[in-house]
Amino acid sequence: MQPYLLFLGNLLISSAAAAESPLTICVNYHCEQQLEIQLTPDEWQAVLSPFAEPANDARTERTQVSRAIALFEKVVGPHARTNTDKARNDGDGDQIGQLDCIAESKNTKHYLNWLDRKGKLRWHSVENRISRSPLLFDVHWSAVIKQHTNNKSYVVDSWFYANGEVPVIQPVDQWLEKRSFSNQVIP
Repeated sequence: MQPYLLFLGNLLISSAAAAESPLTICVNYHCEQQLEIQLTPDEWQAVLSPFAEPANDARTERTQVSRAIALFEKVVGPHARTNTDKARNDGDGDQIGQLDCIAESKNTKHYLNWLDRKGKLRWHSVENRISRSPLLFDVHWSAVIKQHTNNKSYVVDSWFYANGEVPVIQPVDQWLEKRSFSNQVIP
């Protein structure tokens, strides 16, 4: 009887994970093309792995967010053909899978919203995307999270690095001023 119950339990867990809604992902510049993809239960678990332990503070959660966004890109990439996305706009804008900051920021916001719906963002909320240098040229977009305890906002900017690398997380005011950053140092 026990193996039967174990089988049913695993079946229910697999069914729940398989029932996840598909993700709508931008697959080219300006998000002119989108693709609906369905991740496997193992892939969903992979993107949640940075949150195995709840964050004890906001900075730790930002580190978890950074790792989860990188994992989302790695997992989604083969499905959406974005796994060849190069850093910045180094690729060909007509090539499927090469993303600009508009597409990157929309995808990142989708991933952040999914993490929020799963209850993984305890210290932050997902905000509207933000742009800087709002002139005709050199406009740049990013996803944003806001820390609950001090209302400080941070960009989560995956455009600066190739697919699957951890994004830049930087205070919005510093990002707007185009201050230097590192994706290895989480503020």
